[in-house]
Amino acid sequence: HGGASPVIELDWIPEPEAKSHRFRVRDHGPGVAPSAQGALFHPFYLLHDPNAPRGFGLSIVRTLVEMQGGHCGYSPRPEGGAEFYFTLPEG
Repeated sequence: HGGASPVIELDWIPEPEAKSHRFRVRDHGPGVAPSAQGALFHPFYLLHDPNAPRGFGLSIVRTLVEMQGGHCGYSPRPEGGAEFYFTLPEG
């Protein structure tokens, strides 16, 4: 690719009031179309190339996080890009 290198941010935010920890992965790319956001964590869902192998990544993340009593999700970033997050309870 001839463009600028992608910027990916990772961070961890303790949430003492909720007795949990929030982990975020953010980028400055084009984000996810609103019509696709509801299916991001479904098995076999593909955002882009329909000829690419079917994805399990976010579905597996959701399953593992929920098994530990947490939750995960997606938020569009107002300045552009995407934010995926998951929370896990303390302990």
